[in-house]
Amino acid sequence: MKLLLLILLCIIQSIRIYGQQISFDRFLEQLNGIEDGGNYQKALEYLGSHEKCFQEQWFALSKEQIYLNEKLKRFEENLSVFKEGHQGGFFYFLHPAIPRSDREIKSIFKDIQLKYQVDTSIIVVAGMSAGSNNAIGMALRGVIPVSGILAFCPGLPHERSLDIKAYLLGGEHDFYLKQQAKLAEIFDQIGLDYLYVIEEGMSHQYPEDEEKYISEGLQFLLNQ
Repeated sequence: MKLLLLILLCIIQSIRIYGQQISFDRFLEQLNGIEDGGNYQKALEYLGSHEKCFQEQWFALSKEQIYLNEKLKRFEENLSVFKEGHQGGFFYFLHPAIPRSDREIKSIFKDIQLKYQVDTSIIVVAGMSAGSNNAIGMALRGVIPVSGILAFCPGLPHERSLDIKAYLLGGEHDFYLKQQAKLAEIFDQIGLDYLYVIEEGMSHQYPEDEEKYISEGLQFLLNQ
Protein backbone atom coordinates (compact mmCIF):
# COMPACT_ATOMS: atom_id res chain seq x y z
CA MET A 1 0.00 0.00 0.00
CA LYS A 2 2.86 2.40 0.88
CA LEU A 3 4.57 1.66 -2.43
CA LEU A 4 1.34 2.30 -4.32
CA LEU A 5 0.83 5.61 -2.52
CA LEU A 6 4.43 6.62 -3.30
CA ILE A 7 3.98 5.85 -7.00
CA LEU A 8 0.70 7.79 -7.08
CA LEU A 9 2.33 10.72 -5.29
CA CYS A 10 5.14 10.84 -7.86
CA ILE A 11 2.67 10.71 -10.76
CA ILE A 12 0.44 13.37 -9.24
CA GLN A 13 3.45 15.62 -8.58
CA SER A 14 4.62 15.23 -12.16
CA ILE A 15 1.13 15.85 -13.58
CA ARG A 16 0.72 18.92 -11.38
CA ILE A 17 3.90 20.47 -12.73
CA TYR A 18 4.00 19.33 -16.35
CA GLY A 19 0.71 17.67 -17.15
CA GLN A 20 2.47 14.32 -17.64
CA GLN A 21 4.84 12.02 -15.80
CA ILE A 22 8.36 13.37 -16.00
CA SER A 23 11.31 11.24 -17.11
CA PHE A 24 14.58 11.28 -15.21
CA ASP A 25 16.42 12.90 -18.13
CA ARG A 26 13.76 15.60 -18.32
CA PHE A 27 13.95 16.07 -14.56
CA LEU A 28 17.73 16.57 -14.70
CA GLU A 29 17.34 19.01 -17.58
CA GLN A 30 14.89 21.07 -15.55
CA LEU A 31 17.02 20.87 -12.40
CA ASN A 32 20.20 21.92 -14.21
CA GLY A 33 18.30 24.81 -15.78
CA ILE A 34 17.31 26.09 -12.36
CA GLU A 35 20.91 25.66 -11.14
CA ASP A 36 22.28 27.55 -14.16
CA GLY A 37 19.97 30.40 -13.25
CA GLY A 38 21.61 30.59 -9.82
CA ASN A 39 18.46 29.83 -7.84
CA TYR A 40 20.03 27.10 -5.72
CA GLN A 41 17.34 27.12 -3.03
CA LYS A 42 14.62 26.55 -5.64
CA ALA A 43 16.74 23.82 -7.23
CA LEU A 44 17.14 22.08 -3.86
CA GLU A 45 13.40 22.24 -3.25
CA TYR A 46 12.73 20.88 -6.75
CA LEU A 47 15.18 18.04 -6.11
CA GLY A 48 13.53 17.23 -2.80
CA SER A 49 10.06 17.09 -4.37
CA HIS A 50 11.17 14.44 -6.89
CA GLU A 51 13.90 12.37 -5.22
CA LYS A 52 11.50 9.63 -4.08
CA CYS A 53 10.29 9.23 -7.64
CA PHE A 54 13.81 8.36 -8.83
CA GLN A 55 15.19 6.08 -6.12
CA GLU A 56 17.15 4.05 -8.69
CA GLN A 57 19.13 7.22 -9.49
CA TRP A 58 20.03 7.85 -5.85
CA PHE A 59 23.74 8.24 -6.60
CA ALA A 60 23.25 10.96 -9.22
CA LEU A 61 20.73 12.80 -7.05
CA SER A 62 23.05 12.65 -4.06
CA LYS A 63 25.79 14.40 -6.00
CA GLU A 64 23.32 17.11 -7.00
CA GLN A 65 22.30 17.51 -3.36
CA ILE A 66 25.93 17.80 -2.27
CA TYR A 67 26.55 20.44 -4.94
CA LEU A 68 23.51 22.51 -3.97
CA ASN A 69 24.24 22.35 -0.23
CA GLU A 70 27.76 23.58 -0.95
CA LYS A 71 26.45 26.45 -3.07
CA LEU A 72 24.12 27.40 -0.21
CA LYS A 73 26.98 26.97 2.30
CA ARG A 74 25.01 24.31 4.19
CA PHE A 75 28.00 22.05 4.52
CA GLU A 76 26.79 20.31 7.67
CA GLU A 77 23.70 19.05 5.81
CA ASN A 78 25.96 17.00 3.55
CA LEU A 79 27.12 14.88 6.49
CA SER A 80 23.96 12.76 6.39
CA VAL A 81 24.37 12.32 2.62
CA PHE A 82 27.97 11.19 3.10
CA LYS A 83 26.92 8.77 5.82
CA GLU A 84 24.17 7.22 3.71
CA GLY A 85 26.53 6.88 0.77
CA HIS A 86 29.19 5.25 2.93
CA GLN A 87 26.69 2.77 4.34
CA GLY A 88 25.53 1.95 0.83
CA GLY A 89 29.06 1.22 -0.29
CA PHE A 90 29.37 4.30 -2.52
CA PHE A 91 32.44 5.49 -0.66
CA TYR A 92 34.23 7.25 -3.48
CA PHE A 93 31.29 9.58 -4.11
CA LEU A 94 32.55 11.54 -1.09
CA HIS A 95 34.88 13.04 -3.68
CA PRO A 96 32.30 14.63 -6.00
CA ALA A 97 34.78 16.46 -8.28
CA ILE A 98 35.19 13.41 -10.50
CA PRO A 99 35.12 15.35 -13.82
CA ARG A 100 38.06 17.44 -12.63
CA SER A 101 40.03 14.41 -11.47
CA ASP A 102 39.31 12.68 -14.79
CA ARG A 103 40.72 15.67 -16.66
CA GLU A 104 43.82 15.68 -14.46
CA ILE A 105 44.38 11.95 -14.97
CA LYS A 106 44.04 12.34 -18.74
CA SER A 107 46.55 15.20 -18.67
CA ILE A 108 49.05 13.21 -16.60
CA PHE A 109 48.64 10.17 -18.85
CA LYS A 110 49.26 12.34 -21.93
CA ASP A 111 52.46 13.72 -20.36
CA ILE A 112 53.65 10.19 -19.58
CA GLN A 113 53.01 9.11 -23.17
CA LEU A 114 55.08 12.04 -24.44
CA LYS A 115 58.03 11.13 -22.22
CA TYR A 116 57.89 7.33 -22.27
CA GLN A 117 56.85 4.48 -24.53
CA VAL A 118 53.65 3.12 -23.01
CA ASP A 119 52.13 -0.24 -23.94
CA THR A 120 48.45 0.64 -23.56
CA SER A 121 47.45 -3.03 -23.77
CA ILE A 122 48.77 -3.77 -20.27
CA ILE A 123 47.71 -0.79 -18.16
CA VAL A 124 46.43 -1.77 -14.72
CA VAL A 125 44.83 0.65 -12.25
CA ALA A 126 44.84 -0.15 -8.54
CA GLY A 127 43.66 1.15 -5.20
CA MET A 128 42.56 0.41 -1.67
CA SER A 129 39.05 1.10 -0.29
CA ALA A 130 37.87 4.44 -1.73
CA GLY A 131 40.96 4.37 -3.94
CA SER A 132 39.89 1.03 -5.43
CA ASN A 133 36.41 2.44 -6.09
CA ASN A 134 38.02 5.36 -7.90
CA ALA A 135 40.15 2.95 -9.90
CA ILE A 136 37.11 0.89 -10.90
CA GLY A 137 35.09 3.99 -11.75
CA MET A 138 37.93 5.46 -13.80
CA ALA A 139 38.21 2.22 -15.78
CA LEU A 140 34.46 2.06 -16.33
CA ARG A 141 34.34 5.64 -17.56
CA GLY A 142 37.19 4.98 -20.00
CA VAL A 143 39.25 7.89 -18.70
CA ILE A 144 42.44 6.20 -19.97
CA PRO A 145 42.89 2.82 -21.71
CA VAL A 146 42.81 0.18 -18.96
CA SER A 147 43.19 -3.59 -19.31
CA GLY A 148 42.80 -4.57 -15.68
CA ILE A 149 41.79 -3.48 -12.17
CA LEU A 150 43.55 -4.43 -8.94
CA ALA A 151 41.09 -3.59 -6.13
CA PHE A 152 41.77 -4.12 -2.41
CA CYS A 153 38.69 -3.94 -0.13
CA PRO A 154 36.44 -2.16 -2.66
CA GLY A 155 32.90 -0.95 -2.14
CA LEU A 156 30.43 -0.35 -4.99
CA PRO A 157 31.14 1.85 -8.00
CA HIS A 158 28.27 3.68 -9.62
CA GLU A 159 29.03 2.53 -13.17
CA ARG A 160 27.81 -0.84 -14.33
CA SER A 161 29.57 -1.86 -17.56
CA LEU A 162 33.11 -2.51 -18.72
CA ASP A 163 35.06 -4.94 -20.87
CA ILE A 164 38.19 -5.60 -18.83
CA LYS A 165 39.41 -7.97 -16.13
CA ALA A 166 39.38 -7.36 -12.38
CA TYR A 167 41.15 -8.80 -9.35
CA LEU A 168 39.34 -8.18 -6.06
CA LEU A 169 40.78 -8.77 -2.61
CA GLY A 170 38.64 -8.56 0.52
CA GLY A 171 39.16 -9.49 4.14
CA GLU A 172 37.17 -12.06 6.07
CA HIS A 173 36.15 -9.29 8.49
CA ASP A 174 35.98 -6.46 5.93
CA PHE A 175 32.90 -4.31 6.55
CA TYR A 176 32.53 -4.03 2.76
CA LEU A 177 32.09 -7.79 2.22
CA LYS A 178 28.40 -7.39 1.35
CA GLN A 179 29.19 -4.67 -1.17
CA GLN A 180 31.95 -6.82 -2.65
CA ALA A 181 29.52 -9.73 -3.03
CA LYS A 182 27.14 -7.37 -4.83
CA LEU A 183 29.99 -6.16 -7.03
CA ALA A 184 30.79 -9.78 -7.92
CA GLU A 185 27.11 -10.30 -8.84
CA ILE A 186 27.26 -7.28 -11.13
CA PHE A 187 30.41 -8.60 -12.76
CA ASP A 188 28.68 -11.96 -13.27
CA GLN A 189 25.67 -10.24 -14.86
CA ILE A 190 27.75 -8.32 -17.38
CA GLY A 191 30.08 -11.25 -18.06
CA LEU A 192 33.24 -9.63 -16.73
CA ASP A 193 36.23 -11.88 -16.11
CA TYR A 194 37.31 -11.46 -12.48
CA LEU A 195 38.98 -13.22 -9.57
CA TYR A 196 37.69 -12.51 -6.05
CA VAL A 197 39.89 -13.51 -3.11
CA ILE A 198 38.86 -13.30 0.56
CA GLU A 199 41.82 -13.35 2.94
CA GLU A 200 41.20 -15.23 6.18
CA GLY A 201 41.45 -13.11 9.32
CA MET A 202 41.89 -9.83 7.43
CA SER A 203 39.68 -6.77 8.00
CA HIS A 204 39.39 -3.57 5.92
CA GLN A 205 43.11 -3.00 5.43
CA TYR A 206 46.10 -3.54 3.23
CA PRO A 207 47.11 -7.23 3.38
CA GLU A 208 50.24 -8.00 5.37
CA ASP A 209 51.78 -9.77 2.37
CA GLU A 210 50.83 -7.02 -0.06
CA GLU A 211 53.44 -7.92 -2.68
CA LYS A 212 52.07 -11.47 -2.88
CA TYR A 213 48.58 -10.27 -3.79
CA ILE A 214 49.83 -7.61 -6.19
CA SER A 215 51.88 -10.28 -7.96
CA GLU A 216 48.95 -12.73 -7.97
CA GLY A 217 46.61 -10.03 -9.25
CA LEU A 218 48.94 -8.94 -12.05
CA GLN A 219 49.46 -12.54 -13.14
CA PHE A 220 45.70 -12.96 -13.44
CA LEU A 221 45.09 -9.62 -15.15
CA LEU A 222 47.93 -9.93 -17.64
CA ASN A 223 47.56 -13.66 -18.30
CA GLN A 224 51.09 -14.41 -17.13
